[in-house]
Amino acid sequence: RAAAQAAGVSAAAPYRHFKDREALLAAVMTEGFIELAEATELARDEAPDPVSAYLAIGHAYLGFAVANPRLYRLMFGIECNKPGHPDLLAAEQRAFGVVMQAARDCAAAGVIGTRAPEHVALAGWTIVHGLATLHVDGALGVVLPMTLPDAAEALFSILIGGVEPR
Repeated sequence: RAAAQAAGVSAAAPYRHFKDREALLAAVMTEGFIELAEATELARDEAPDPVSAYLAIGHAYLGFAVANPRLYRLMFGIECNKPGHPDLLAAEQRAFGVVMQAARDCAAAGVIGTRAPEHVALAGWTIVHGLATLHVDGALGVVLPMTLPDAAEALFSILIGGVEPR
């Protein structure tokens, strides 16, 4: 109802375009993942080297979460049955694919040693997602008196140090 009201239409209007509430939420989530993918792709493409690209993706991910906290929560929440929405799954895969490609690029450049690119992508995504969630939920400054940029710098440094060739 609130979305319809914000759009200036009747509460029933969205249901002319969507089967039910879940379909509407899935469409919103799909657009969110597309926006996230576009933001991280742009960050990756503007970076001068694979490691910078990997880190730029993390910063873009954090920026997306900060700019869109409610959408971010929705995208990673349990509001709908994701497997029932192929477009949503494709958009989510595209967003993760940006991280995966960055890890593959790091592997091709020889900067992750013998670590599997899939593991490097998972490590980066998990760290950034966890940090973004802590920030969006307001727990970061409460649990540990740190700003988001300082926390990101610390975690990214640990991540890069952990995947460098030994």
